[in-house]
Order: sequence, then structure tokens, then C-alpha cells
Amino acid sequence: MSWFVNYLNGGATPASQIVSAAETTFATVRNGVQAVTAWQVASALSVEAINLAAVQAMPLTLDPTTTGYFNSRIAAVSAAAQEVAALLPPIELAYSPMVCATGQPAVADPGLIEWCMGFAGEAPPPDVTPDNAVAAATAWAAVAANVAVLQGSDTTAAYDAAMRMWRASNMVADQLVSLTSGPFAVAINTQYIPMTDEDGNILTDELGNVLYFTVAGATQQSWSQIVALPTILADASILMSAPSTLVAQQCGVIRYALTETANNLALLLLSLRKAQVGTAATTSLRNNETLMDLAARNSGNFEDWQNIAAINGMAPPYPGPNNGSAVGATLLLPSAGTGIPAPGTPVPSYAANVLGTDYDFGPINVSVAGQLAQGVMPPWAGDFNMIMGYPNFRRAIGRRLQTTLGTLIYHTNYGSRIPPEVGAIQSQDEAAKLAAFARSAITLDPRTGTIINVTATTQPGFLATISALLSPVGIGSSPVSINETLSPLP
Repeated sequence: MSWFVNYLNGGATPASQIVSAAETTFATVRNGVQAVTAWQVASALSVEAINLAAVQAMPLTLDPTTTGYFNSRIAAVSAAAQEVAALLPPIELAYSPMVCATGQPAVADPGLIEWCMGFAGEAPPPDVTPDNAVAAATAWAAVAANVAVLQGSDTTAAYDAAMRMWRASNMVADQLVSLTSGPFAVAINTQYIPMTDEDGNILTDELGNVLYFTVAGATQQSWSQIVALPTILADASILMSAPSTLVAQQCGVIRYALTETANNLALLLLSLRKAQVGTAATTSLRNNETLMDLAARNSGNFEDWQNIAAINGMAPPYPGPNNGSAVGATLLLPSAGTGIPAPGTPVPSYAANVLGTDYDFGPINVSVAGQLAQGVMPPWAGDFNMIMGYPNFRRAIGRRLQTTLGTLIYHTNYGSRIPPEVGAIQSQDEAAKLAAFARSAITLDPRTGTIINVTATTQPGFLATISALLSPVGIGSSPVSINETLSPLP
């Protein structure tokens, strides 16, 4: 992030280069989150492999079936710990700026998801059905019971490991036995093997069709991914998410910071996104033809006339029966499915894409000669006035504060609890309550990033003024001041 900020501060930079630098930084942060997760998983599985090895060394009394599930799982945990540890990418913070400057993320993607998709570390039982998953969970219950007998009244790490594996196995089994459709509901990878005679010749029926016998079974990968891997990862999650451990707290803070940074970079990339306009074709306007007629003739949609007027730089009065100035002239046509911004439409930016554009109906309340009066709509200029960016965000927050919570029946969470309080007894407690209501309402706007401060004051005539300083979401946003006065009078 320091490299990216320094890059932006280096002077005038084309938007395309900013996008490339932002994408490189975003990939670095995203891969960093995956790397933290992979490190936690590898560390937890390494600890669990040691614990399970201690269980394996104990003189347990287990039947052959339980022993099979037990030994297969211990081998799978050990293999998974080593394989995930091998995924961890080398990270050299000192060289990060130089790596990012080449367009490559400073942290490589560890490929944890791809590893999960290819995991095949546990040998499956002969037939794979939900009953096998239940049997695996039962096996670990038996292991935990054996360890409990051997350890006596003092609990050990071995017993805790056996109980964690039982809880994780039981959770996965509960999910699988509830399946009523799909291959795992019956068996996985049913094999069809041709029947042969004593000499090895394939047998057929009277019609010459090959005779088969079926063997319901599973490949090592299918059992590992459907039963073993979810169980192993659930066991690791129990170890790595314990809130009492310092490592879990640190990793949680790191993951939160990286995720917030990635969200801000995504907003920046959104604000830099540009509309794509296709290659224009040409046509000509016929005698007594309007732009609507031309649009209908060429695209089948008369509403495209606005795009045609925009791409050709036309302004009223438009061509028509009483204005034949453009008859016969070559006109550009937008390609199908593309829209041309109307004249005066601003270039896509943070203000337009993130803070938005809306109709401008004017403020709700205004101050006239020191008195509160109803706002007046902007003067009519032949079309609706629009408001965009920071002014739109400021106006939206003001309208939310001025609207009683629950009055919009289809937007029950819109508004604030301030209006019903205006006109109550004026005191410091009442002002503090209004400030708390304002903060709650402001937080509900998804464009609100940081609320720097919110204050409420009361004035003669039971007026209430809400003042706030906000920072919208996104990198490089500017603070926005809010100043709304509410009156108990209509």
C-alpha cells in the first residue's frame, strides 16, 4: 500500500496506469489474505498431526474397522499439514515495491483452493456411502473413549485431539446422511466390470451385449474431498479460531485489515471504470424523417434517437419535417447494445460511480433571514436538474435525517428517529439523544465510511440542528460536512 500511495503521489499519471497499479496492489492484498489462511491451516494441522501421533502410540484396544479409519485419518492429517505448508509463498517485504513495479503481485497466490480441489490424502473404505461417514465418526468416538480410560482423571492433549476429530467427523456425517439425491446418497463411482469365463473371454447375452457386474466404490480423491477434507479442515478451524489464543487474535486483525484494504481498492477500481462504446456505423436521414424514425428504421427501437443525437453532437431543434437541414447527411450510429452519454454527462469517476447521481429536488429546509423555511425546488430549465457526487451524498444524508423512520412502507429501515423528538423539552440529555439517533441513521447509508463527529444543538422555537463530519467509503475520499435544521412546525 505504501508503494501504491507513493505511486499516486508521483505526479500526473494516466488513468490506465493507475488502474494497473491498483489491480496489482489488490492482487497482492487478496493473495495475502489467502496466505494468512494457508499459514493458519498448516500450523493447526502440524500441531494436530503431533497430537494424533501421540494417540497412535498409546496401547489402544480397537477393532480392525475402527483401526482402519483411525490410521487412515492420521496419515491424511500428516500429509495435509506438509502439503499446505509447501504452498506458503515466500514474502520479502523489502522487495515488494520492486515486484509490484513489474506488474506482478508482491505476494503470490498460495493456491489453497486448488489444493483442496485436488486433495487425495486418505484411503477410502471399500464402499463409500453416508454410512461410511457415520462409521468414521463412530470410530473416533471409540478412540476418544479408549484414551479417556488410559489417561485417567487428568485430561491430555491426546484426548482433546481425539475429541476434536470426533466432533468434526460427526458434523460432516450429519450433513452427508441428510442427502436424498446425488451419487453420494447411494454410492460413489460405481464401477462396471465385464464378466469373463475361466479362460478370460468376455461374456455376452443372446443379443451380443456385454455382461457386467457392478462394484460400488470410490476413488481415493472422491472420499478425501467429500469426507476427509471437510473433517480435517473443521478440526483445524477449531484449533486456529480459539479466541483465547494470541495467534488467532493477531491473524484475525491482519485478515480484517487486509480485507478492508481490498474493499477500498475495489471501490477505487470501480470509480476508475470507464463505459465501453462500440464502433459506430453510418446512415443518412431521409426527407421528412425524424430522429425517432431513423432510430426505429436502423435499430428497431425509436428510443435510440437520443444516442444518435448525442454521438452526432446534435442539439435542439432536432431534424424533422420542419427542419430538413440534416437530410442526406451521413450520421453515425452506435453499435447494438451500447449507449452514448448525453452531452454534458461527466466522465465516470469516484463521485459518479460511488457517491452516485440523483434528481435534484432542492433541500428540505433552508434558512431565510435567520428563519427556517421550506426548501424550494430549483427553477425549471426544460429538464430535471441532477445532483452528483459529494453534494448528492450530503443531500441524501440530510433527507435521511429529516425523514421519520418507518414512514416509507417499502423502505422500513430508511429515515431516523429524530423528527418525532423535535419539539420535546430542550436539554443536554435531549441533544445527546438526537446526536445518537443521527449517528445511527448516518451509519445506515452504505456510502458512509467513517463518522468523524456528530453533534446536536437546540435553538429557540424548539429547532434542532444536526451537524456532522463524515468521510465516505473509498481511498482518497474527502470529508463531507452535514448541517441539517429540523423544526416541529410544518
